[in-house]
Amino acid sequence: MSETVASYRLTVEKSDTSSSLEYKTQRRNCKKLLKSTEGTLKDLQGIVRVIDSDREQFSHIGDEELDGRRRFVEEMGSKMRRIKNELSSGEQLGIFYPSTSNTCPK
Repeated sequence: MSETVASYRLTVEKSDTSSSLEYKTQRRNCKKLLKSTEGTLKDLQGIVRVIDSDREQFSHIGDEELDGRRRFVEEMGSKMRRIKNELSSGEQLGIFYPSTSNTCPK
């Protein structure tokens, strides 16, 4: 996912996003990958909840391991929200107005 997003960001920086087929294709691919990854993350969240709710059955998974899994799910959720916001925002439009520090005119 990191490579796909990095490639998208590079394309945004270096191309005319209003007409670039490469930009549109990469943006679409990022959105598809994000949607798939969100599903996987929801599955992981569910697994962590199940383990947390029945510690006796999952006693072979230590508290430290469970905490690590929780942190991973939270960190990935944050990253995915940032990427999703980036894809749905108008940030890429700032490329047309480089002298205004990546902000669009009002």
